[in-house]
Amino acid sequence: MIFSIRELGARLASLLATEAIRLATDLLFEQTAVDQIVCITDARNLAANGLLRRMRMDHVRTEDALFRGEPFQEHVFWLSRETHLSHHKSKRST
Repeated sequence: MIFSIRELGARLASLLATEAIRLATDLLFEQTAVDQIVCITDARNLAANGLLRRMRMDHVRTEDALFRGEPFQEHVFWLSRETHLSHHKSKRST
């Protein structure tokens, strides 16, 4: 398989982002009393929205918002401690 530098960079960025989110959620749920993590992204940011879905976060709503006077929509995702821990238990047992 041959990758261009751009493709390789995009793939590496995706892998790093996925690992960073995984480590952050692990840390929050395993080392604190946090019950839920909430993430808000611009609806147009397909990469971020896809990452949150891959991390098993639930898309709970879409809201209208303003940024610097410009209207846009943002997606709200959340991940519960219960969902996170049950996913890790099933992943470890396979």
